[in-house]
Amino acid sequence: METLRRSFCKVRARRRMFSPEPASEYQEGLSKFQVNCRRRESVRVKRISGGRAGLEREIKKKMSLEESVCLGSAKLISASKSESQILEASKTLLLGCSRLDTLRTELGLLTRGEWRNLQRSRLAEVSLSDLRIPLAWKQRDQLSEMGDNKKFAVFCIIRSGTQVYDTSLISPIDRSVTDLSFSDIFGFSNLPSDFVIKIEVYSHCISPGLLGTPKNWIRKIKSKITTNQKTHSSRVASFDLLAETSLTIDDAKDAIECHDLDKTAATATTSAKDHQMPQLFGQICFRLAVSPYCKQEPLMTGSLSVSWPESEIIVPGCFARLMNWKLEIWSSTAQFRRGEQPWKVVSIDSMSLVREMGDKFCVENEKEEHADFICDTTEEITDWVEEILNNIEDYSKWNKAAIDQMEVLSPNMKNELGVRRLRQKTKSKLMMLYNRISSNDLQGMNFQRNEIISRGSERSFNVRM
Repeated sequence: METLRRSFCKVRARRRMFSPEPASEYQEGLSKFQVNCRRRESVRVKRISGGRAGLEREIKKKMSLEESVCLGSAKLISASKSESQILEASKTLLLGCSRLDTLRTELGLLTRGEWRNLQRSRLAEVSLSDLRIPLAWKQRDQLSEMGDNKKFAVFCIIRSGTQVYDTSLISPIDRSVTDLSFSDIFGFSNLPSDFVIKIEVYSHCISPGLLGTPKNWIRKIKSKITTNQKTHSSRVASFDLLAETSLTIDDAKDAIECHDLDKTAATATTSAKDHQMPQLFGQICFRLAVSPYCKQEPLMTGSLSVSWPESEIIVPGCFARLMNWKLEIWSSTAQFRRGEQPWKVVSIDSMSLVREMGDKFCVENEKEEHADFICDTTEEITDWVEEILNNIEDYSKWNKAAIDQMEVLSPNMKNELGVRRLRQKTKSKLMMLYNRISSNDLQGMNFQRNEIISRGSERSFNVRM
């Protein structure tokens, strides 16, 4: 009898081994979804070759990619087994729809001929980091145990033109959380001086799920089975807009600043569900750094001759470079290639005056020596004067970004920045501990020395007596 049971178990094991497993719909949808996300994030913002037609093709290509991501997100929601999977897929679906809307808007501007094609020298790179949103819970929720026990999931969408990004999802958020901190770093490229970066805060009230009583849970399951609910639209986590704010070049600074949030941007449905959303304090903290490309990349280089008014001295064959709102002059190209310092530097700001005089031009400043620059052809003079005038105009537009040196962070610097801050924090703590221990040891040594001195003086006094 025992042998029959063993043989029967072996047969069942063989059948299990050779029977093909059905493909998991969830794993298949997840793999496709991740591939599309990687392809989407690998698309970098770049200057499109081919003019208007090339840009139109690129926008349509991105639109088809976003549509496939939205479709994959919907399939992933239908195959999700946990609430965290539904939240992440719903967030990606909302992000994909937002990107589709911005791409359609950009395509409409392109077809109507309202698209601006600015030179790279008049654009800038921007980074947004250190996002923090303080919460304002009610006092009874903070102090009493009978307060509100709702939990939420919050994330932000940051957009500027066709560049749309999302933060990581923070969940769960309850009354014990005082503020929302996002460690993400967002980089924007090719932004003009009149850029607008919009930050939108979205929230979702997490359902109790298995945290409810068993009777309620069983009742919900029975009702779903009896009504035969097969629609997947109800599984999508609806994120509601809490607040938003817009950032411009005036908000740029190489430090963390506070900005007011606009809560009036919430829709009517959002205001109706105000009791199901976390209460915001009304402000947002961030660090917005702006660095124009003309600070690191030369606008124009060439050969010039330098002369002075009321003088016959002419220095021919000089090498000139216009960069970082400075016209730098070297005596020769070889001197520039050796990395030597320029022998003459002309500052350019909003108060600079440019004059074109036949075969030469000059840039006049109040506290600088006047000099004339001679070119071989009038076309070269026209190019130099045009670039300098554009640079003067950009100086007033970029405001503090043209004066201050701001460190633009890259999204790849997220881990390095955390390690660097941790090292600095650890070092400061160790130094404080060392100083405290050293001061205590020094104080103890002083006490011991004073006791020895007092005892020695007492002994000498007793011997004399």
